[in-house]
Amino acid sequence: MKALWVCLQRLAQVEQAGREINAYGETLEADPQRLQDVQGRIVELKQVCRKYGPTLGDAIALHQRLQADMDELTGGGQSLEDLERVYEERQSVLTEACAALTQRRQATAKALEERLVSELKPLAMEKVKFQVEISPASPSALGADRVTFLFSPNPGEPLQPLTEIASGGEMSRFLLALQASFSQIDPVGTLVFDEIDVGVSGRVTQAIAEKLHQLSQQHQVLCVTHQPIVAAMADHHWRVSKQVIELEKGEKQGAKSEEQGEAGEAAETKNLKPSSAAAQSAAQNSKLKTQNSSKGDASRTKLKTPSLANALDSVRTVVRVTPLDNQQRREELAQLAGGQSTSETDQNQDAVAYAFADSLLTQAANLRQARSTNSNGSTAEPKPVAEPKPAVEPKAKAKTRSRK
Repeated sequence: MKALWVCLQRLAQVEQAGREINAYGETLEADPQRLQDVQGRIVELKQVCRKYGPTLGDAIALHQRLQADMDELTGGGQSLEDLERVYEERQSVLTEACAALTQRRQATAKALEERLVSELKPLAMEKVKFQVEISPASPSALGADRVTFLFSPNPGEPLQPLTEIASGGEMSRFLLALQASFSQIDPVGTLVFDEIDVGVSGRVTQAIAEKLHQLSQQHQVLCVTHQPIVAAMADHHWRVSKQVIELEKGEKQGAKSEEQGEAGEAAETKNLKPSSAAAQSAAQNSKLKTQNSSKGDASRTKLKTPSLANALDSVRTVVRVTPLDNQQRREELAQLAGGQSTSETDQNQDAVAYAFADSLLTQAANLRQARSTNSNGSTAEPKPVAEPKPAVEPKAKAKTRSRK
C-alpha cells in the first residue's frame, strides 16, 4: 500500500508539470522572422568557419589579430597630435645619434687617412694622397653621412673617388693597406687574402709579400696567390689540385685544375704563425666545400642521353690539398716562374727557373730573419738583397686541361 501511495504522488506531480508546460506554451507567440534570422546567422557562421576556421574559435582569434594590426596601423585610437608629438621625439633622438656618429667619423677619418698613407707608401706608392670626404645625407640606419674615399696616386693629380680612378693594382694595394690598418685594432685572428696581388708585378709584388709577412707576425694569414715572390715569402706552402677519378677503374685523369687559381700552378701560400694544425683544418674545410660544390654542379646538369648519365656517374672530381716540403716547394716555385714540371722535362733544362726559385727562397729567408731580428730589439741592419729577375716571365693564369 505504501508503494502504491508513492506512485500516486509521483503521477500527480507529473500531471501538474504537464499542466504548467501547457500553460506556458499558450503564452508564447510564434515569430517566424526570428527563426529565419537565427537560421541565417547559423549559415553565415558556417561559411566563416570554412574560410577562416576550421573552428569558430580559430575564426574569432584571427579577427582579434587583424583588429590589433589595424589598431596599430591607425594609431590605436591616438589622435593626430599625439602621433606628431611621438614622431618629433623620435626624430630628435635620431638627429642626436646621427650628429654623434658624424663627430666620431670625422675624428676617425683623420687617423684613418694618416694610417692608410703610411701603409701605402711601402707598397710603391710614395706620393699617394688619400682623404675621407664626409658629406650630409638623409638620415638612415647608417647615419646621416655619405662617406667617400678620395684618392690620388701620382703627384699633380687631383683627389678623385677611389672607385672611379683606381686601377686593379692600386685597388689591390689599397685593400691590403686598409686591412693592415684595421688589423691593428680589430681582434680578428685569421686574415684571408684571395689574389690580393692581382694586377701588380716586380717591386710592388715584393712589397706586398713583405706586408703579408708583417701581418703574419700578429695574425694567421692565408693567401691564394699567382706570384712566386709572394709564395716564397710564406712560412708554409700548400698545393691545391683537382683530379678526375674514374670510379670503376680508379684511374686519375688529371692532376691540375682548369684555372691556376685553384690548381698546383696557383700556389696557395699560408703564413701560419699560431699553429699549423689550424691551417690543416682550414685546408680540409676548403676541400670539403669544393667537393660539395662539384657534386651540386653535377646534379644540376641536364642529362640528355643514358650514355652521358653513365659517364657522369662513373667519374668524380676531387680536390686535394697537399702540403709541400722544401724540395716540392722549390719545384712549385720554379713552375710558377716559367719552368716545366719535372714529370715532363728534365730538371737540367729548367736550370734558369730553378735558380730563380732558389733565389726567391733565399731572399725570403733573409727577409724573415731580418724582420725577426729587428722585432727582438736588435739594431743590426739586414743586408740588402737585390731583387731577382727571372729570365722567363711567370705565367699568369695559364689554363691546363687533362685529356684521356
